[in-house]
Amino acid sequence: FVLHLSAFDRENYYINKYHFISRKNEIASVPIDTKFYNDLANIFISEGGIAVWYDWIRTYQSLIKELRTNPEIAEYWFDTMIKSFNDKGLAVILCMPTTGFILSSAKHQNIISLRTYNDYLLSHKGQLKLLRKVKGWRWKIIPRNTYIKQNFMVGLLAKSLGLMPFFDVFITNPRHPEGFAEPNAKYEALMRILSGGIVAIGDKVDHINRSVLKLLLTPDGDLAKPDEPATIWERTLNDDLLLVHTYSKIGKYYWKYVGIINTGQEEQSYNFDLEKVFKEKIYFVYDYFRKYVINGPVITGDLKPCKVDYYIIPPTINNITPIGFIDNFITMPSYIIQSLRKEKNNIVINVRIISLKSRKIALFPENTRVKSIYGGIILRQNVQNSIRVITFKPTSNLINIKFSH
Repeated sequence: FVLHLSAFDRENYYINKYHFISRKNEIASVPIDTKFYNDLANIFISEGGIAVWYDWIRTYQSLIKELRTNPEIAEYWFDTMIKSFNDKGLAVILCMPTTGFILSSAKHQNIISLRTYNDYLLSHKGQLKLLRKVKGWRWKIIPRNTYIKQNFMVGLLAKSLGLMPFFDVFITNPRHPEGFAEPNAKYEALMRILSGGIVAIGDKVDHINRSVLKLLLTPDGDLAKPDEPATIWERTLNDDLLLVHTYSKIGKYYWKYVGIINTGQEEQSYNFDLEKVFKEKIYFVYDYFRKYVINGPVITGDLKPCKVDYYIIPPTINNITPIGFIDNFITMPSYIIQSLRKEKNNIVINVRIISLKSRKIALFPENTRVKSIYGGIILRQNVQNSIRVITFKPTSNLINIKFSH
């Protein structure tokens, strides 16, 4: 289990057993006691915990003057807590941390991830409208474009410190009832998988859009993730149009994944030469949503606010360009590919399989063919926009496919 830990009320179960800093005019209190966190860690271990999700860190600091005005107290509290969890083998995920706590996490190897921005519902008019009816709260909506840019900007900071960014839960269903509809579900899913971190969904039971989940999950049920969190191309840091990119590496070959995101308030056109981004020769680019191959490095398009275009730059090996498993956003997750090698004029891919469900792999050009397959059978082949799409069904947990051109 990953166990949730949040702020402590001024009057709490532990207040008379351990040392807390508490002020009468404050509604929260903070434990400054190594024994408290050691004991708490033991409780978490006994309950099957493997990690602690520490929530409301920024809010906690805003509620307690000592954590705002005395950096030594803030640092002592944070270090004491994290070290106690580390001594018990518990990983930590930070939620809503300030930049100070994000920087301090560089000292602690057991801090593995952080949520990069505010609650997802604060960018969602339908959810806030419902929440006001239930709770009478009057939180201001965060514009979706602000939310997106902040996630990637803080994600860049997290990545620089070796942490996996997490963009908060999202709704997968554009027709979700009760004010929770998410018309941009496909784009929200894409941005989260590009983040490289945790992906969580918040749909009501029986209202999950499984077609969106399939873009994120392999047939084995694992997240098809890139090797690292997405990086923002530095030339777009101050622009409304963000270019973000990440990759999968298999042997010496790279599959690069590129998102173009409009964080502005008006529709915008873009024109990017990807050779300037990656400083290398690029022959082909796969337009994921339009499903065709672009000859050369230049990508162009028009994007409405908060929309995303998505491109994949696959390697060309022996005149064959393996785009990968196109049912997923990340078409070649490195952890499922055991090896990829040249063999005369062919390429050979070995894939680790758990589920024997069928799957599709796409290659360019269209006259690419399967020369041999071991551990599986070909179900069908078809051509889409000059791309060869091969559907196969594994018959063992390791499949070997040789492609020729």
